[in-house]
Amino acid sequence: MNLPWVFRSLLTVVTLAACSKGTVEIEKRVRLITPDGDMGGGRIEVYHNGQWGTICDKSWSDDAAEVVCKELGYSGALFATKKAYEGSEGSGPIHLSNVVCDGSEQSILECKNDGWGVVGECTHKDDAGVRCILTDVPELVYRGCWIDDPGNRILSDLYANHRGNIDWYNLGKYVILCGRDAIRSGKDYNLFGVQYFAECYSQEGNPDYKKMKASKKGCADGVGELSHNAVYEFGPYFNLGCWEDRPREGRTMKWLKNLRRQIDWYDMSKTVKKCYELAKEAGRTYFAVQFYGECWVSDDENFRNHGQATNCWKGTGGHWAHYVYKIRE
Repeated sequence: MNLPWVFRSLLTVVTLAACSKGTVEIEKRVRLITPDGDMGGGRIEVYHNGQWGTICDKSWSDDAAEVVCKELGYSGALFATKKAYEGSEGSGPIHLSNVVCDGSEQSILECKNDGWGVVGECTHKDDAGVRCILTDVPELVYRGCWIDDPGNRILSDLYANHRGNIDWYNLGKYVILCGRDAIRSGKDYNLFGVQYFAECYSQEGNPDYKKMKASKKGCADGVGELSHNAVYEFGPYFNLGCWEDRPREGRTMKWLKNLRRQIDWYDMSKTVKKCYELAKEAGRTYFAVQFYGECWVSDDENFRNHGQATNCWKGTGGHWAHYVYKIRE
């Protein structure tokens, strides 16, 4: 079985998150600079010739975001960000431009690019970034693109409209905004659709979105176009990312069960799901997978004590690392 990334993960340099930010760094390689009070999203920087520098967003894509988020220990990416998204301009050199990934790379530095320092007319207003996770919205499962019938809407509640000032470079943000608004609405929304780029539709309970006609062309960049819904379903837990464990300083979570003999290395989500089921049955608030198949639980956030780690893989923790989730109530 060819599992090079698993074994490389055990050797990955783990760097703690800065206390004032959610910054995650692999020493002298790549880092994610996040805004104060946030984690899992921000500006990407790479290390070269003794300096950290940014990446120009020319050709920057969701494939690139997926590669770098996984490299930093996250389970994947929600979307790529461009144009120094939400004021995330860097300083110093711009190291790379025209970074093109196919999704198979294990590091952003393996992706094609124009060469170190070859960035054309790029400025820091063009800095590239990512959103890997969002801790206040449950994991989102994309259910496809569906044609809406305005005269007979399956998702009839227009609960939010963000069309007032659309950021055309970062349409993925409207998936997050619609998800966040659905959770904060207090209504029993279990799925939602993003239509006309920034309109948020849902219906309480479990509406049968498949009554709409499937479409292959009416959605792009994660959102639906006119009269098309890009539909997302909420998962049963929140993704809180990868956190360091230090056994000699006291465990921050409690061991529940060893699932290592049940690991499907081609589908690690099965291990995560099984740990979730065990934790929920035990009445716990948080659960985590360590060493790819150990299920750990807690009712507090002490797992944050030692900072974020980077040696996680496909939503599971590596050696002395917890990949943590919070169960949705």
